Amino acid sequence: LKKGGDGSGNFSHAGRVGLVGGSRPNWYTTPEIEVKIDKQLDWLSDQKYEWAVIIDKDGEITHLETKGHEGLAPHVAAKIYRSKIFLHNHPGGGPPSVEDFQTFVKSKASQERVLTPGFMYVFEKDNILPTRIQKEMLDKFQPLYIESSKKYDKLPAEIKYAKTMDDVYSTLSKEYQFKYTKTIRTMRE
Repeated sequence: LKKGGDGSGNFSHAGRVGLVGGSRPNWYTTPEIEVKIDKQLDWLSDQKYEWAVIIDKDGEITHLETKGHEGLAPHVAAKIYRSKIFLHNHPGGGPPSVEDFQTFVKSKASQERVLTPGFMYVFEKDNILPTRIQKEMLDKFQPLYIESSKKYDKLPAEIKYAKTMDDVYSTLSKEYQFKYTKTIRTMRE
C-alpha cells in the first residue's frame, strides 16, 4: 500500500501511519493475553512435533497438531483462519514457511508467532486484509524470493533459505506496512 489519505486503511488516527488493514486497538496486547501467550509458547517449546495454538477473540485456547501444512484437515485450517492469535512451532528449526506467511495474510489473525529453537518470528496486522492486497502480496513473494536468494548463493542451503525468507518478509512488511520481527528466543525461555 502506498501512503493515502483518510479512509485509505493504512493510516491511524490523526494521519499517523498504522499497520495495514486499519488501526483498531489490538486487544492481544493486554497483560492477561500476554500471560496466556507466554504459557502457550512454553507449551509449544516442549513439543517434538509441529503444533498450532489458536487464541480466539474471547481468549479461549485450542491446541491443534498440524504435522506441517500438508496434513491440515479442512476443519483445522478453518479454525486457524478464524483465530485472533495463531502460535505455531517449528521444533526442527527454520523460519516461517511460505505456507505460514499465506496463513497470516489470508486469516483473520491479528498476530502470528512462529517459535523455533533459536528465534521467534512475529507477523502483526490490525485487520483482515482485502482480497486484492492478499493476492498482490502473495504474487510478489516468489519473485522477491528468487531475487533475494541470489545474494546468498555461496552459503549453505539452510542458511541461504533462512536469510532469503527474512529478506522477503522484511521487504513485504515495509511495502505493505504490516509488522514483522525476529527475536532471539530459545525454545524454553
